[in-house]
Amino acid sequence: MATAEELAALVRTLADPDGHARGRAAESLMKLRAPAATPLLIAALDHDDDGTRQLAARILGESGDPKAAAALIAILDNPNDSIAREAAVALGTLKAAGAEDVLTRTMQSRNAGVRTAA
Repeated sequence: MATAEELAALVRTLADPDGHARGRAAESLMKLRAPAATPLLIAALDHDDDGTRQLAARILGESGDPKAAAALIAILDNPNDSIAREAAVALGTLKAAGAEDVLTRTMQSRNAGVRTAA
């Protein structure tokens, strides 16, 4: 089991300029499925870097932690279509309570990719 410091370091690495490092960190976080990573990943949804936000959404979906649902719902209307689409996919993967209703409403989105993901 990873320590809180190790989890925080992995989440920080999601913003690394090296795409290979970001990918390895994302893969590690997905494999760990550590509940302690959820708040760190939720915080990463507000990162300045679009790729970091997208990775965080994907990992939250794969985590299976229903605590991530509210944060993912909040970014469904993100102006970056890739982030909004990733949030919709993550919500569908989570199958959290109430997510189905939100995804049904999201199917009316202006963004074709988000509609398809929902």
